[in-house]
Formats: sequence, structure tokens, C-alpha cells
Amino acid sequence: MDAWMLRELGSDVQVIHCPKCSTTITFSYRYGNLIKRTLTNIENVKKQIQELANETINLASDLVRDRSRLTYDVQMMNAFPRNLLNMVVELSSRPNTMALHRMQVRSIPLIFTLKNHLLIMHQVDRANDLLQKMAKDQAMSKQQLELKDRLNSSKDALEKIKEYLEKPQLDLRTLNQVHEHTRTFFLFSLILEAQSEAIRRNRSFSSIGESRLQLARRRFDSFLQGKNEALLLDLLERIVSLLRIEVSLPPLPPEEPKDFENFPGFNRGVWKCCRQRHVYFMRSIVRDGKDVTVGREGCSQCTVMEERG
Repeated sequence: MDAWMLRELGSDVQVIHCPKCSTTITFSYRYGNLIKRTLTNIENVKKQIQELANETINLASDLVRDRSRLTYDVQMMNAFPRNLLNMVVELSSRPNTMALHRMQVRSIPLIFTLKNHLLIMHQVDRANDLLQKMAKDQAMSKQQLELKDRLNSSKDALEKIKEYLEKPQLDLRTLNQVHEHTRTFFLFSLILEAQSEAIRRNRSFSSIGESRLQLARRRFDSFLQGKNEALLLDLLERIVSLLRIEVSLPPLPPEEPKDFENFPGFNRGVWKCCRQRHVYFMRSIVRDGKDVTVGREGCSQCTVMEERG
């Protein structure tokens, strides 16, 4: 009967009868039922948003917890709401606090943006750690001085990326590209680390290793001139693995794909309404430069009703 009433919403007849059970249905009952259903949908939407916001802010705080220096970087993001920044820092030090209950509704859309930024800044911090360690440990012999320019170029580029991320950036494809650039600098810093280690131990790379090192240097210089395609990530990863083996450094850990996601519905029609007028949303993310829909497709409420028979 509910489905039939939905089909008859356009009718202004005061009293109608259900064609199946002959139940008398008034105009006020039909629209009262619609209002009740709408209010239920609103509460379901609020619940879904809150659950997704909690999940996202916990991911953001995990990134800060993993790289303690990000605590300072987060506090410098003055374009974001201060209460949101403080909450991420608090959750990073005390994961089980009640901070989530103090989340301001108007801050929720920016939680997703902040998490996107922290995915990149986490990679920036890893690269900076390597570069600073090499700059500190080197006595700057003639060979090591050859590394100095590339160390400084990488540090300058990473600093510009951090400055770019101090303000909310919403274009997911651009953020994905910035992450790829950051990953490039991180991988090249691993190559510089292997080279520095070889110099420190007074060891030479094999002929294959040396040719790969020279290739990476040339491609990196082209990359710094704006030729993004000159230095592909898979090529860098292979060179890093080869050089690290030759100087007995630990293998490169696998990198999980990074998902960049805005608040549901921002510039996208991800909120849907099924035939039963239930509201649900589809999660749309950018992964490896491609739009990807994740999660359950279709209305979860209808699925539950079907499973119950």
C-alpha cells in the first residue's frame, strides 16, 4: 500500500481507496505519511554523515599519530576551523576521548578535505626526514657535495607543497597529482639515501646500479623542469629497490593506494533516492587519478527489507 500511495502523490482527491485491500485513505493521511517518511530520511542522512565523519576524522588523526611532527603542521593550517584542527590533534594523542561528540556540524565537510591534505603531508614528512638526516650526517666530501643541489631542490619543492596545503584544496584530481609528485620526491630521496650510504661505506654500485642511478638523476632533473612524465613512479620504485639491495638497506615497503574524497555530494550527485523514497549515498573517490565508486551500490534499507523477506 505504501508503494501505491507514493505513486498517487500527485492526486489531490480527498479520499481514495487502495485497489488491493479497499482501505480508505484520506488526503491528510497520505501527506502525513510522506512527511513522516521524509523526517525518517533526514535522520538517516544525518546518521550516515556522522558515521562517515567519525571514520574520516579518525583516519586523519591516525596519520598525525604516525608522524608526530604533523601535529605542528596541522596547527599551522589557519584556513581550517580551529576546533577541527584541535580535535584531530587531540584524537591523535588520545584516540578514545569523547572529542567526536563535540564536533561542530558546520566543520564536517572540511574533515574530508583535511584528511586529503594529511595523506600528502604524511608523505612530505617522510621525505623530509630522509633529506634532513642526510644533510645532517654528511661531512660534505667532494662526492657528497654532488648530492647537495638535489637535496636542496627536493626540500624546496616539499616546502612549496606544504604551503599549498595550508589552505583547503577541493579538486581531487589535483590533490591526487600533488600526492604523486610528493611520492616522486620521497622515492628520489630514497635513491639519494642509497647513494649517500654507498659513499659512507666507500662502496661502488654495480654497472647496472650505476646506470640506473644516472638514469634517475637525468629523469629527476627533467621532472624538476615540469616534465611530469619523465619520472614515473613504477620506474622509481624499481630503481630504489635495486640500489637499496646493493647497499644492504631494508627493502622498500609496499605503498597502499591513497583515496581522495570530498564531503558526499560536493560537486557530485552522490545522494540518491530509491523507488521506495529512501535516501542513500554513493561514495565517490579519486584513486590513482581515476574516479571510483566504493561501498554498497543501491539502497541499504531496501536490501535489508529484502533479506528479511
